[in-house]
Amino acid sequence: MTTYKENFTTAWSEDSIRFISSPSVFAKSTLYYVQEIGHFRTLPGYFTEREQLDSYLIVYTIKGKGCLKYQGKSYNLQPQQMFFIHCEDYHYYETDPLEPWEILWVHLHGSSTSGYYEQFTSNDEPVLQWLFAP
Repeated sequence: MTTYKENFTTAWSEDSIRFISSPSVFAKSTLYYVQEIGHFRTLPGYFTEREQLDSYLIVYTIKGKGCLKYQGKSYNLQPQQMFFIHCEDYHYYETDPLEPWEILWVHLHGSSTSGYYEQFTSNDEPVLQWLFAP
């Protein structure tokens, strides 16, 4: 059995937002649900490295740049790009030191989440250009 591992910095601005939810047993066993959600304005040095977390993660780049390492590949992330990953797999993402990332993100799970993930990754890439006007 592999153990959950996580290493990260909290290098984000004071006006960044992070909400952690506590879904009910019913929600966890039956529904599609949010585990955490947020809006970060990262600072130089921001990164997260983890594996074996029972969660899926969607990150959308608003401004700045970031880098994702996932399933043996590296992806440079630009504004209007998003990624969708399964957090049981090893992953590492970080902000660009010269153009810090501003991101929207959500950790989610539930009965149908794996189906959404499989459909999204059917093109074998976790990154997508997405035109979104907030």
